[in-house]
Amino acid sequence: MSASLVRDQDGQPAYVVVHLEDVTPRKQLEQEREAARAEAEAQAEELDRIFETMADGVIVYDAEGQTARTNAAARTLLSLQSAPPNYYALPGAARTALFQTYTLAGRLLAPDELASSRALRGERLTGASALEITSRAFDGRELALSVSAAPLRNADGRIVGAVAILHDHTERNRLMQEREEARANELALREVNARLDTFAAVAAHDLRSPVGVTRLAVQRAQSLLQQLSTPKARAPQTAREEHTRVLAQVWQAVELTQQSLDRQWRLMQQLLDVTQARQGALTLLRQPVRVAELVRATVDDQRLLDPNRVIELTEPDADLASLTLDADPDRLSQVLSNYLANAVRYSPEDQPITVTMQVLDQTLDQALDQALDQALDPGLDQMTAGSCDRAVRVAVRDHGAGIAPEEQAGVWERFQRARSVREARGLGLGLYIARTIIELHGGQVGVDSAVGAGSNFWFSLPAPPAPPAPPALPPRRASRRRARS
Repeated sequence: MSASLVRDQDGQPAYVVVHLEDVTPRKQLEQEREAARAEAEAQAEELDRIFETMADGVIVYDAEGQTARTNAAARTLLSLQSAPPNYYALPGAARTALFQTYTLAGRLLAPDELASSRALRGERLTGASALEITSRAFDGRELALSVSAAPLRNADGRIVGAVAILHDHTERNRLMQEREEARANELALREVNARLDTFAAVAAHDLRSPVGVTRLAVQRAQSLLQQLSTPKARAPQTAREEHTRVLAQVWQAVELTQQSLDRQWRLMQQLLDVTQARQGALTLLRQPVRVAELVRATVDDQRLLDPNRVIELTEPDADLASLTLDADPDRLSQVLSNYLANAVRYSPEDQPITVTMQVLDQTLDQALDQALDQALDPGLDQMTAGSCDRAVRVAVRDHGAGIAPEEQAGVWERFQRARSVREARGLGLGLYIARTIIELHGGQVGVDSAVGAGSNFWFSLPAPPAPPAPPALPPRRASRRRARS
């Protein structure tokens, strides 16, 4: 409502003009606009609360790649409170370089490969196309992240920014790793338990057998001695013959008892050696040892134990025959005896067993090859890691069933026996002890074998350098008289 005073010619008030205008639609529009503005502000506040309380980190970028907004999860995840003061003023490439972002394969990402850069180029990284990365927060924590990103467009479809969502998989990956480790430990424990069960069964069987034989032999000897102590009416000659016969049988029983006791002693000695090896208490009693004589004596002992087997020994050359090593002769003989016993056990009786020994001279090419192998695999525990110019190699070759390539490394472990060898017997400790003894000497062990082609078990020991060759004598000059003639 508005009013105007109208005056006459004399300037006196004549009448009043009142104007009435209906403003109901305008007021309604203003009220609606105010309500819409309040609602928009409320929605914006609600969106801000949602933005700040989201569990995943959210980063909003402008068209130039600068950080426009970050939510609380992103600030906490990346430890932005520890960022440099000029962090938000840095260019995008310099800012992202601070996080040292890598792919899961360990490749450092270039700035244009980051999720924000790709989103600003119009890519959508969601679901299976999300970027899996590892990064480092400003407080030093290692992060495993899955980054989803998408471009932000205005009403005209022009890209005005980008948004990136950071899914933190660090804890999940840690739990998965722990679960896998626990599963691996459980499987390893099951395998160890299975090995221990097998070992207990084999040990009980191997110990029960000689103990049973010993008991029977002792009982037989007792029975025979009882016969001798019981007087019977016989002719003197017949009594002496009977006495001699019974004594021979008693002697056989005593020999059988001795053999069984020796077998029990070897089994117990193996268990003791394994315990000492595991505790690092297996020691060597070193002394000068002529390798050729030790090998010959060990082969002769095996021939006495198995007189029906053919064991061939190659004769050493003059250099090897006189070669002396600083070693433990009993332990080296134990290793060779184990090789020979296995060859006898797992090869046909009508096939010979061959024992060879030789001195290996390391040439320059071999030295380069060994240096290259060790550079490629520093974990080599073979002789290449501590090689010398010369080595003595002793090998035992049989014509048995052979060992599959995938099983050859395992035969040197405790309680392991090759599955490809039928009727494998024993505790599975001999080769493990042999490897330990040779490695204590600074050498190495190995096997060359194939299924159906027999096996060649060998060990090598460092040898002292060869003595220098005597200087060559100058050629003798012919006498003048001979020259004239």
